[in-house]
This record gives sequence, structure tokens and C-alpha cells, in this order.
Amino acid sequence: MPIKPRRNCKMMVRAVTQTTLLFLAAYAHAAPTKCFLPEEWRDHWFHSGMGSPVVIDDRGIGFKGLCLKNDGDRYLIKSEMYGCYRCLVIHQQHYNVLQYKETYCDVNNSLEYVCSLLTGDAQLHSMFRLSASPVPCPFPHTYTFTYSRGHAECTYPLSTVDSCTEDWRILFRYQACPDVQGTESTTEELMCLASWKEGSNRYLVGKSDHSLATSDEDRYQCFVYKAWNNGSSSGFQMAQSGDATCNALYSVTGGSMTLMLKKVDTSGSKCRFPVWVGGPRWHSLDGRTVLHVTRRNSTLKLTSHSSSGPVTHACLEHYANTKHSATYVTRVIHGCTSGYQCVHMLERDDHVLEIIMGKVTPVSSAACNPQYFDPYSTNFTTFVSSSAESLKCPGMGRYEVVGSGVASDMTAAASTSRSNGAASASGTVIGAGDVSLGRHTSECDGLPYTSLAVGCSTTDTLVVSNRCSSIEYSCHGSWEEGGRQYLVVTPTSRSSKGVRRLCLVLDHGSAVLSLASSSLSCSRDLMPGLHGLIALNTTSIGACGTTQPTNTGRELVASSRLLLLVLVLAATTGVTSPTVLVMCC
Repeated sequence: MPIKPRRNCKMMVRAVTQTTLLFLAAYAHAAPTKCFLPEEWRDHWFHSGMGSPVVIDDRGIGFKGLCLKNDGDRYLIKSEMYGCYRCLVIHQQHYNVLQYKETYCDVNNSLEYVCSLLTGDAQLHSMFRLSASPVPCPFPHTYTFTYSRGHAECTYPLSTVDSCTEDWRILFRYQACPDVQGTESTTEELMCLASWKEGSNRYLVGKSDHSLATSDEDRYQCFVYKAWNNGSSSGFQMAQSGDATCNALYSVTGGSMTLMLKKVDTSGSKCRFPVWVGGPRWHSLDGRTVLHVTRRNSTLKLTSHSSSGPVTHACLEHYANTKHSATYVTRVIHGCTSGYQCVHMLERDDHVLEIIMGKVTPVSSAACNPQYFDPYSTNFTTFVSSSAESLKCPGMGRYEVVGSGVASDMTAAASTSRSNGAASASGTVIGAGDVSLGRHTSECDGLPYTSLAVGCSTTDTLVVSNRCSSIEYSCHGSWEEGGRQYLVVTPTSRSSKGVRRLCLVLDHGSAVLSLASSSLSCSRDLMPGLHGLIALNTTSIGACGTTQPTNTGRELVASSRLLLLVLVLAATTGVTSPTVLVMCC
């Protein structure tokens, strides 16, 4: 009987092919393509209701499970605990905020099928990045507000919200209304972490600091807000969620609490500081405080090494002025603490400014009253412009130091600088080796300076010298007050430990000049000839172009000895050339 191998072979091949295709289809259905979560999501997140942070890595979302497949913002997640599958639709509203909706867990592992189970009214979940850096708050001014916690609106007394010196902090001061249930006097500081727009609404997530907060569940807050403007006033309408989520915040009229903010005009739009204050930054004499004028000359910003954060002064009201001075009432903010202060400014020179500040008061009308401000105070802060140029020094000429004393070393100079004018002997220069332009060795330490040259090498320099070293200073600005002259100078070369700037206090006589100095301020208490890093009593020895006398007693003795030596040598060798005598004498 003949065999038909071809037909049987075809049937076998067809059967194997069908089996293979079915196997591959089943395998593809059982093992979806791997997915990797976005890199910017990989962090630790706060999730309301979870006792520990949610960790997101490249493959999964902590307690939810591993990501098997994704299509756009839809992710198929397999629960390792229950072995079932759910669909998560995830949106990154801000770098610090993730929001998602999810389906119930299902045995089907098809992304299309599981995601089709998501309903429109599914609960919205929010996650906030635990390592989030703050962002500028959307309310950069001062507002009064009314609020309601579901009962009547608390309208009197008005509550307030203030911006802080850091633009990522705002301070809510809630007032209690006696006739409204659920109101109380409390203060909450909010650190802004994220803001975004969705539809016609804007959202804000922040972390608050208040007396009742014991965990992150109490600290994280979500707001929905919308700006309003009726022509004569403006502000924001807000609603706050009742927990550490953004649930049920669909409009500014919902939420567990609603707020109506009205802007208070404290921007200083009608108040400006003098023109001579504006422009570049200013540095205090000791270099520890920076003054910057912003917002069209309406705000002063002071940043100091010794304080926690900057201090801002918003120009509120002009109080008094002369040609070279002006006094203002300012609204001062340090951190989230605010008040009012009287600020008196004096233009000393093109590059030198002095400021006197009164005490901070909670009432603006009292800021410049004698109780809080003394216009005759000598507690000045001296500022020098960052663009200060060298100017002609006053009192040009050459001077010889009179008196005696031993110069201290550089360590003592630093100590004297900190004490702002410790007494030194007449003729002493403390810190002789601080800024040396000439030869400086250990033999120069402790030597008193012997001469002073003002405007001689160049008209804008002042040089103090002893027998083996010199310090050169550049003059920046000067003024007269109370019969004394004040001069701000800068070392032309400075060691890392040297002074940054000095204020010299000069007392001029007919042929004498006394000098005191400070690296802290132009203190009116400095006594010329006695106080400071440089303390000198001098007499004039002529103008810069004159030749200095050289026939002192010691020089005559030295010349006589040298002449005697030459004569002895001449007699011994028999050389009597007059040329030798001319060269020696």
C-alpha cells in the first residue's frame, strides 16, 4: 500500500505552527512588556494614611507593587501581596506632587481591560515629595482675610496673612470671632512646596508649622485658590482641604475651610527712598552686612552674617528730610516677624552712607516718636558703595609722628578692632604688619610708625610708615562733623586676616594732626591719637613736594664717624684726593 508522506507532513507542520502561535500568544498575554517609572518620580513620598514613606524606584511603587506595562499616564501594577492587577492613572502636577486614581485589584492582567474599570468618581490620591525644596508662595504681599470653618464667617476682628523675608514662607494670623463657632486665635506659618494650574483653578501645597501639629498628617495642607479684582481692591478666594490630601477641592467655595483675602497696600508705591540711596549694593564698614535697595527705591534689604535671614524695610511714610538726610517710617520684616521702624539716612559722600535705626514698634504712627527713636543717637552704621572709587584725600601733606609707643602685633590688632577703639599710646600703630607694601619681617613687628604721607604718592592714597614697612590706603569719601573730619579708606593690598576698610577720625590743628581709626564704624566716641587700629599724633613737616629734613642728631653722629674713618684711611694710605671727601660728605 503506497504511503503519502507529503500530506501527513503538511498536517504535522500545520499542527505544530498552530500550537506555537497559541503558546506565544498565551506567553505574551501572561508576560506583558516591562515598564520603567520616570526618573523624576524616584524618591520618598508622603502619602496620607501611610505610616511610613512611600518609596518609588524604577520598577515599582512601594506598597502598590511592580509596574508591568504602561500606556502614557496609565500604568498596570501587579500587587505582590495579593497577586492581582490594578490600573493607576498618574499625573505629576508639580515636581513635588504626584496625584493618581486607581481601580480595584482584578485577576485579569490586560492593561486595556483593567484600565477600562476606572470610574470617573474614583478617589483622587496625592503624594508629596519628602525631600521637596520650597517654592515662592503665590501671595507675596500683606492681606486681611475673613474665614469660615463651615459655620458663620469670621469677619471681625479681621485676620491677616503676611509675606516673610523668604518668599517661600507666609504667616497666617487667625483671629477669634466671639459670636462664631469654631474660630480661635492662632498663628500658622506655611512653607510653600508646590503650585500649579488646573482648569480655571490654581492649587497650592504647603507644610504648616503650628501649635497643634504633631505629625506630617497635621502639617501638609492643600489649597485651591483664585484671584479676584473689582477695580478698587484685589485679593484671593481660597478653600483648604480637611486633611493632608487635595480631595474634594473642586472649587474655591468648597473645602473644610474657605478664606477671602484682600490685599493691603504696604508696597510703598507712594513712598520712595532718596535717589542717592539707590543703585549698587552697599557694604557695612566691617563687611558683615550688605544693603540692597530694590523695587524702585521702595525697599531696603539688609543681609547680615550675624542674623538668621535677611531683614527687609518697605518704605511706608516719609517723615522728614534735609538736603543730605532723610527720615522714613518703614515696615520691617525679619523672617515672619514684622513691625514698624524709624530709619534715618545720611549722605556723607558719593560713596558713603550712614544709617540710624530706631526700635521696632507694632504701631506705625509711633515709630519716629522719641520713645522709639533718638535722632541724635551716635549709634551709626556706616556703609560704603560696592562701586566706590578712589577720591582725593583730605589734608594732603607729610607728617612726622610725635610721642612714643610700641606697636602691637597682628593678633592684638584684631582684638583692638573687635573692641572698637581700645586705647593705645600716642604714636602707636596697632597691626603694623597687617598690610605691608614694603619689607616686612619679624623685626618690623612692634615698631611704632614714624611718618604719615597724605596724597603724596598719588592724590588718592594715604601711607603710614615705620623704619622698615609701610601700609598704603586708598581714600573713598570724607565729611566734617563737630569740628572733626571722617575719612573712609581701604588697604590697597590686604591679607586674608587684614581689615577690609577703616574709618579714620582726624583732628586738624595749625601744624598738627591727630588720627584715630575703627574697622567697625565711624564712631563719634573715637578719640584721635588714642583709639583704634591706627592712633597717631603728628606734626606737619611740609607739603608733599618739599624735601624732608634729614639732619637729625643720629644722622650727624653717623656722618661724623664716617668722615673720621675716611680721613684715617686717607692718612694711612697717603691718598688726599678731595673727591673722596666730596663723596663722603
